[in-house]
Amino acid sequence: MSFKNVSILAIDDNEKFLNACARFLNHEGFKAVSTMNNGIDGVGAVAKDKPDVVLLDLNMPEFSGFDVLEDLRSRTLDPKVI
Repeated sequence: MSFKNVSILAIDDNEKFLNACARFLNHEGFKAVSTMNNGIDGVGAVAKDKPDVVLLDLNMPEFSGFDVLEDLRSRTLDPKVI
């Protein structure tokens, strides 16, 4: 299976996790991996880049993963969220 055309955005407030996640996904063959360290910037990245998959931390300060989901739905953006 080829992952060349799958774009992934990871949103988490833990920088160490984001770095490890990106390294792991790149090692596994995913080529388009980006990260955001807060929900507000994450929503902007989803709107701009339209990734295929979003890896989302639900427990983030100020703008939680639930807030991200609500905002994406209000904008009718529907990436696959894990």
